[in-house]
Amino acid sequence: MENKYLKEHYMKNLKSLFGSITRINSFFKLILAAGFCLLMSNKGESQNLKAANKKENVPVVVAPAHKTLAPTPPMGWNSWNTFSNNINEQLFNETADVLVSSGLADAGYVYVNIDGGWCGEEANEAIAEKFPNGIGYLADYMHQRNLKLGLYTNWRSIGKVERDVKQWAEWNIDLIKNDAWKTPSTEPHWAEMHAAIQATGKPIVHSIHFSDEDSNPANICEISNMWRITNDIQDFYNHESITDDKKSWAFSTLDIIDRMAEVSHMIKPGCWADADMFEIGNGNQTVDEYKTQFTMWCLLPAPLILGNDIRKMNDDIKAILMNKEAIAVNQDPAVIPAKRIRKDANTELWSRTLADSSLCVVV
Repeated sequence: MENKYLKEHYMKNLKSLFGSITRINSFFKLILAAGFCLLMSNKGESQNLKAANKKENVPVVVAPAHKTLAPTPPMGWNSWNTFSNNINEQLFNETADVLVSSGLADAGYVYVNIDGGWCGEEANEAIAEKFPNGIGYLADYMHQRNLKLGLYTNWRSIGKVERDVKQWAEWNIDLIKNDAWKTPSTEPHWAEMHAAIQATGKPIVHSIHFSDEDSNPANICEISNMWRITNDIQDFYNHESITDDKKSWAFSTLDIIDRMAEVSHMIKPGCWADADMFEIGNGNQTVDEYKTQFTMWCLLPAPLILGNDIRKMNDDIKAILMNKEAIAVNQDPAVIPAKRIRKDANTELWSRTLADSSLCVVV
């Protein structure tokens, strides 16, 4: 079926669902392999939107930026998807410089997150051969460029929370990725870490990953600022394409989109459903498939954390990651999460209302 025909077909159906459409802007000319994403402003027919929102009982929550840590989804870069444990100080210096010089930092990508491989058995001391100037030096390097530094820990911090948090605060860390993923959400470790971070008085984002990702704990916003909703993403579009050695644990783009539909109602300012780092630019999906990943992470809205080597990024990938309209939807201050309205064998329909009463629709 032709994309042009699909667009005309769905526009007719969208008009019947949402009323008269007076302005249309596209994230991309075509987002999905056979679909598109539209921003629709019904300012001339605002009653239709108001009626729809009233019918769905959707709360409008505008984030108070002066009171809420991470009032909109954090944006940045993480080392794991491309470099795994093979990291060093130079990599983070160079990545920070490219974030600034490429315009990615101006677009909002300000967190530079050190993942696994920076320390040994203790999470309060860096491996000197990899980080000769120490982690505090890297934090200063980021802050001098108006960037922020994130740092990784896992179960090595269990039982040593106060010691580790004290050290991270002295280094002026801005985000902690607490990846004790063998630990269930019911364990006290998560609340203990969150309380210790808050007790520093510093604006440190607490990102967590527990073993029961599908449990949807009711207290999630009391123990974290962002929480992983699946096991690790891998660079595959759908589950069928995942290689056999990874199929039992890995999540594809479409797997994670399905999970988004289950957790979107839990999102609020300072409490984000983490759909995991992007695989965009890592080479195993098409440009259109990467556009789908970016679109849905923006729509949910989820944290936007790059996972590619941005020092070697081509123009197609850069254009996806720096799409201003998509990022504006992600960072919209009225935190009204997206909803999946319809799903059949070949098509999904999602929508999200924005602060200016525009309606973003993804097909």
